[in-house]
Amino acid sequence: LDCVNNPEENPTECQERLTAWEVFADANGLSKTWNSLNWASQSLTEVPSSPYPLTSATNLYFQINQLTNVEGLSNLTSVTTLNLSFNPLTNVNGLSNLTSVNSLYLSGNQLTNVDGLSNLTSVITLDLGNNQLTNVNGLSNLTSVGTLYLQYNKRTNVNGLSNLTSVDSLYLEYNQLTNV
Repeated sequence: LDCVNNPEENPTECQERLTAWEVFADANGLSKTWNSLNWASQSLTEVPSSPYPLTSATNLYFQINQLTNVEGLSNLTSVTTLNLSFNPLTNVNGLSNLTSVNSLYLSGNQLTNVDGLSNLTSVITLDLGNNQLTNVNGLSNLTSVGTLYLQYNKRTNVNGLSNLTSVDSLYLEYNQLTNV
């Protein structure tokens, strides 16, 4: 449901979604340019639990906050750049509908899995460095990636990457790899 470009699909639900995000933005002094948000470094502990008003967006910046979940982004299917780096996220389950992304930054979190990324098949940049990942089984549908950052995790193997047929750069340093 794209409540910005097609609110007539479900006017009542769209009004509720937009209101929740607008009230949150107003209360925190944040921008309301829904296609391109920069809510970085705002000490946010949450995003509204109401689904994001768009299904696709250009740039969404939420890095350097205190976000513990991204359930409010569950409506997103497509985004050019999504930056959620440097938050205390332990999972990305709220991104399970995301099928198209150019650049996804999730470094510096506390991720233990990436199961919420299971619908991604192609990404230009995927940064999962500096987390607590022991596996990346949630990337099993990923077939193409430009640059994949997995450094500074707790990886002991490269399981979960077997379907990658195209990789330009893969960073695995500072893991506990026993075989590749």
